[in-house]
Amino acid sequence: MKQPKPIGNLCLVEPVFELEEQEKKTGILLPEYKTNVMPDRGRVIAIGPKVIEVKIDDYIIFDRIRVDNIMDKVGSKKLLFLPENLVKAIL
Repeated sequence: MKQPKPIGNLCLVEPVFELEEQEKKTGILLPEYKTNVMPDRGRVIAIGPKVIEVKIDDYIIFDRIRVDNIMDKVGSKKLLFLPENLVKAIL
């Protein structure tokens, strides 16, 4: 499936899930992704024509509380449509 192209001031973001290290009985730390928690970081993979400050390939922090759960699955990736005004910072 072709990657969707955002319109207006929307950014298409690939969420970056936090790693949680979990110690097993053997004492080895194994990283696991917290996929049940909505992330607050991501990588911008496409932008709409009215986006001003955010660029493709920027890593961003966004307001996860105000984000609508508009996630689309393209291939094996989960993608998030996010208005530019919810971006708090560019990393």
